[in-house]
Amino acid sequence: MKVFISWSGSETKQFVSFLHEWLQLVIQSVKPWMSEKDIAKGRPSMVELGAELEDTAFGIVVLTAADQSSPWINFEAGAISKSVGQASVVPLLLDLGKTDVVGPLSQFQAVDATDREEVLHLLATINAQLPDPLSETRPARFLDREWPSLHDAVTAFRAAVPHTGEVRSDRDILNEVLLVVRELGRFDPDANRSSRHVHIESGPVHLYLRDPETADINFPRSPQHGQE
Repeated sequence: MKVFISWSGSETKQFVSFLHEWLQLVIQSVKPWMSEKDIAKGRPSMVELGAELEDTAFGIVVLTAADQSSPWINFEAGAISKSVGQASVVPLLLDLGKTDVVGPLSQFQAVDATDREEVLHLLATINAQLPDPLSETRPARFLDREWPSLHDAVTAFRAAVPHTGEVRSDRDILNEVLLVVRELGRFDPDANRSSRHVHIESGPVHLYLRDPETADINFPRSPQHGQE
């Protein structure tokens, strides 16, 4: 089963490369996919990325305080959730708490990478979706063996990347997502653009897209404050 790993930022790359290999050690029938390792040289990256998103069964979004507002991460998470369902997209938090997650990604059930029980639940969820699942006890046994290396990788990431504590607004994040989606639309000029419809929602904030060139962001009027 393919597991799409979404990530952003050069600081996160080393951890994601580790996670790509680590998942296969814990559940061998899983086939992790990350753009840095799995897009063939010479292939148009956006074409391949789109194909991989369509064929994804489960998504892990590696999320950091610095990268959670990345338009790429938000776009990929939305695309995966549309294909396989919201329950199959899991943000893996490296250096921020669950209450620190903002924007569209806050709608997903996140996992703290430092919490062994939460990581075990993530592995059990992946295992349950396999065509031929392992016995319920095997993910726990494999995690017992591989947990120290994951813990060390998260600790190394936190030591190497300072936490800025910067939090961006939903408006800023969705504006960047809109710009990215418009750029993506230019890679497929022959598609029937009138049929495209992407819906990203975060609390009172909605992004409706039919044509990337004419898309806009709708911030509905607040019934309490009367402001947009």
